[in-house]
Amino acid sequence: MEIYKYGIARQCNIPVNHNLLLPEKQSNNLLEKIYLSKKDILDKKAGIKLILEDFIGKSKSINQTNVLINILRSIEGDKKIKEKDIHKLESEYDSLREEIFGYLRLQGLYATLIQEFQNYYSELYTTKKSHLKEIATDEIFSNALLFSSYDLFNSSVKWDYTESNKKSKQIEVGLLKYAMRSIFKPTPFSSFASIMLCDTEMTEKELIADSEREIISFMRINSKFFHEVRKFFLTHKKIYYNLKIILNSTIQVDEEKNSYRLFINKNNYEFFNYIQVNPVIRLIKSFVEENEQITFGELVEYCMNQISAPEEEISKYLYELLMSGFIELNLEVYGVDFLWPEKVVSILEKIEDSEEKETIYTFLQNLIAIKEAFSLNFLNSEERSRLLVEANTIIADFYQKSNQLEGNPEDDEEIKKAISNIKNNVFFEDTRIDSQVSLDRPVLAANLEKLTKLFDVSLNYSQAKKEPLTNFFIDNYSAEGDISLLKLYEDYYKYLKENKDDSPTAPFLNIELENFDINYNSELHTVFFDFKENYVRNTKHNYSSCAVFQNFSENDTDGIVVNALSWGYGRPINRFLYMFNDEVLESQINLNRKLHKSNGDVNVIYSEVTDSSLFNANLHEPVFDYECFMPGGNKSHGVKNPINVKFLKVKYVDQSLVLYDTMNGNEIVIQDSCLQGTKGRSKLYSLLLNFSDRITPHYFSVINQINNLYYNEEQDGNIKMYPRITFGESIVLQRKFWIINHLNFPKLDRLESDAVNFITINNWIEENNLPKRAFLTINFLKSKEEEYRKDDYKPQFVDFQNPIFYNFLAKVFANNKSIELSECLPDKEQVGVKEDYKIREFVIQWYNGEAYV
Repeated sequence: MEIYKYGIARQCNIPVNHNLLLPEKQSNNLLEKIYLSKKDILDKKAGIKLILEDFIGKSKSINQTNVLINILRSIEGDKKIKEKDIHKLESEYDSLREEIFGYLRLQGLYATLIQEFQNYYSELYTTKKSHLKEIATDEIFSNALLFSSYDLFNSSVKWDYTESNKKSKQIEVGLLKYAMRSIFKPTPFSSFASIMLCDTEMTEKELIADSEREIISFMRINSKFFHEVRKFFLTHKKIYYNLKIILNSTIQVDEEKNSYRLFINKNNYEFFNYIQVNPVIRLIKSFVEENEQITFGELVEYCMNQISAPEEEISKYLYELLMSGFIELNLEVYGVDFLWPEKVVSILEKIEDSEEKETIYTFLQNLIAIKEAFSLNFLNSEERSRLLVEANTIIADFYQKSNQLEGNPEDDEEIKKAISNIKNNVFFEDTRIDSQVSLDRPVLAANLEKLTKLFDVSLNYSQAKKEPLTNFFIDNYSAEGDISLLKLYEDYYKYLKENKDDSPTAPFLNIELENFDINYNSELHTVFFDFKENYVRNTKHNYSSCAVFQNFSENDTDGIVVNALSWGYGRPINRFLYMFNDEVLESQINLNRKLHKSNGDVNVIYSEVTDSSLFNANLHEPVFDYECFMPGGNKSHGVKNPINVKFLKVKYVDQSLVLYDTMNGNEIVIQDSCLQGTKGRSKLYSLLLNFSDRITPHYFSVINQINNLYYNEEQDGNIKMYPRITFGESIVLQRKFWIINHLNFPKLDRLESDAVNFITINNWIEENNLPKRAFLTINFLKSKEEEYRKDDYKPQFVDFQNPIFYNFLAKVFANNKSIELSECLPDKEQVGVKEDYKIREFVIQWYNGEAYV
């Protein structure tokens, strides 16, 4: 095993023990007294009911029976017992009378405690709101909020926390959700958390040097604007005439149709296009092939010298070829490049002046200038807010000018709609802490060795996912021959389309529990499982793994809680490598180079793959030396060894499909280095991932089986409690969690005060033995509302004893049919809280196999 020396630590920007979340002893003591007082009342009530029922059964006096029944009804209905009924009780009921007086005294004590809490609640709630206001005015938090929710940022600036109207409560709940993310969830792609390097070669426990170092901002312009720029280029003749062109890289001759057949990808919509072969298109194809640096205008000029036709007609024909994908703009810059705006500006500087050029040039230059101003004003949210308004004005002017140049009427509504869609997404920001954290190497290595077993047991599952394609290949082609990748693509997706109800699916591989030793601690409601001693690891298969985890300490045991497991190869961190020095990236690439090997005369090389997606999280520095590209797709900057999908073929070797390059005979192993996943990607992209040797963790079947065995069901099935699941002694794979149906939600009364409803929630927590601090997730499949805000699916930290969460919780209970509560692990007690401790999450990669022994 070889651990990549540079891990990534993601750190929240607000301390976990901020005043907002500090427990209030007086409040908590009162809540406990109120719950115990209510419990005493219920116990006393149950006892009196039994006594009354016994007396009613034995009573021989109709009058006394009626008195007893009236008292019983009052107690059962939680109504006030009439004094005249108590006085009507005869002397033989003196013991009952004393019990009733005891019950009334308990009710009086309960009412006194309620009133005491109500008197204190308002003051405490206002104090907590003042602490939330402190967070809202913190420049780092404000900076992150500005990018996440521009409207909420503006509202927070004006927010008077002493008010309690509906609008104020909406702002409070919105700020609270973002504040909790800034304290407990070190989410990537957000300046609510910052990145720092993690040294995996130290021997100290989690240690950070000089944690108050400067936070450095890295700004970039949203990649979706690259799509707008490319669209502008293709729309305006005075631009595309001056740009370089290339042929579609997949052009082939279809002899039967006497056509050129080419593969097209337009914004990941893919199809094959056929263009009739004729002398003119042959001439064009030959000339562009021989002249790599030709511009569109130069091609027009060449055709005018070779063909007897007007310039307008020739230009129109060539433009049709451009739009059909036969020829493409060769910008040599793509939206997956961090510096694409600057590089596009450099291209524009080399072409002839025109109004069109000035429009797009000025637009990009202005955005670049604002981006740089953003970086310079990192801790000045007021100035950044002004800059964002300026940026939106620039974008609006660009859309308006574009409409004018295209001869379209001005449409203010369309422009406003376009602006509203990007208001918060003009720029993206990453932040880096200029410091470094270290992890205890021996402890880390032991945990990763342990986790390796989970990857090894997933090897068969990862291979099984490829079975549908493999079976299709065997059934439709000669197992001894080979076939073009693009032919396989065409046939396979045609088959899937025509056989929707009978499409091949990967088999479900269940990992039997008999392979594990399983122990259940009912007191802790925790399941410990591990492989049996006869488990044998596969050590030859080379692969890279990644764990995203947090450290915690509990009951004198140090452990980690795993938030995610995935394949490595640089994918989980390459998005952030541009923020560090070149050595960090180079060491990642060198580890990946060890994967390359020779099988006799054949080299096995590893390659990334891209399509036309401009998803911002896909931006990354290349971590492999090779890259498969397709027409209409992006190419990662810096990749020197592009692989054209046109020349790729597939064959069946040793019971598996192999992808190889006919240009050199190299076997190609595909790696997905993007964070987007397959949803929204092109079909060819997804097909190529079948030729990856990555291992996708597949321990979830074990988790599901354990859950089915050891969950607890309470309250007629309206609350289901699932255990914490620990691999070995200290690796938590599942936090303890509860799924709660709305039938068991606390019953809040709109006519009651917030303080009383808050007490109701806390009594509900105590009665159901639920955690007082937890992460709450909405169950979307069983909810009342049809529309949710984009972040509502995320786990939200809640403290049920803190009044600042009341309005959020009241809304959750009113609008949802099911929620999930998950234990807050790690919480402040489990991270050895120092005064300014900030929650961290580590992203660590390691490599296994014969190349990494």
